Amino acid sequence: MSAGQSLVVTDYNSLRAHPLLAAAVSKVSWGHKHLKDLENSAEESLSRTECQARLSASFDVESGDHVFAIASVPDLAKYSEEIVNTVFDIAGNFRAALDKLAWALVQFEHGGTAPNPASVKFPICDSPEIWQKAQRARGQFATPHDAFIEEFQPYRGLNGLADSWHGTYVHPLAMVQSLNNEGKHQDDWPVMLPGAGASVGRNALPADFDMYLAEALQFKPMPLEGIGRPMAEGSDVMRLRLHAGADKYIDDAGRLTPILAFDDGRRIIDTLQRIERYVGYVLSEFARRFP
Repeated sequence: MSAGQSLVVTDYNSLRAHPLLAAAVSKVSWGHKHLKDLENSAEESLSRTECQARLSASFDVESGDHVFAIASVPDLAKYSEEIVNTVFDIAGNFRAALDKLAWALVQFEHGGTAPNPASVKFPICDSPEIWQKAQRARGQFATPHDAFIEEFQPYRGLNGLADSWHGTYVHPLAMVQSLNNEGKHQDDWPVMLPGAGASVGRNALPADFDMYLAEALQFKPMPLEGIGRPMAEGSDVMRLRLHAGADKYIDDAGRLTPILAFDDGRRIIDTLQRIERYVGYVLSEFARRFP
């Protein structure tokens, strides 16, 4: 988590009232709806046994605990195409929201007629040099609007804003640009990261379940091997002190709910939410500065 100004996003219904933001808000709202649908669908799908990793448990003589590890990783092949296409649709709406803002600004500046309609877009630039070369788009903006858009460019980094991320920092607009890149490979993701939703199976419990419930389960938190990387067979998940008569090795000892991620380890839902919040912040800041 980084320090800085919080991203304050105005509710979309209020933003719609701004004469230059209605079309942009329509796009970001549509993306938000489909993102919620994806979130709910993923939660429902990954709660099914066939979509969860199977855990085995092996007795550790030194500690007296059973070590639970990933025994098999679920196959999400039949969900992958739907997930990938949905992610592209969502990201496309967030990108389009910015372009709708750019179109409204050019129309406003030039009395309803864009000088070069095909070049109207919200530039997203990774360096000052690329920003300077984006003149076909930038030249159609009023100077204050051009300066406003520059504030949010990826090459400006955090630019005084608070943000959170996992691993190497990637600007939200750089991420939405990447997802809208036609050269993006669709067969590298989604991958599955180990989630926190681990459960103990009936095979690891004593026959006398009432007796087991009377005992205190002694969880010992244990960092996952390869955290931030795809699930792998053999990765340890947790340690648990089982009943005295438990088998030394339990083949089907529990389940682990996975988290959907891009091939670089970024969580899909979190990433899209972060992009939406940033796009919403851009629109909100425009409404505050150009009421």
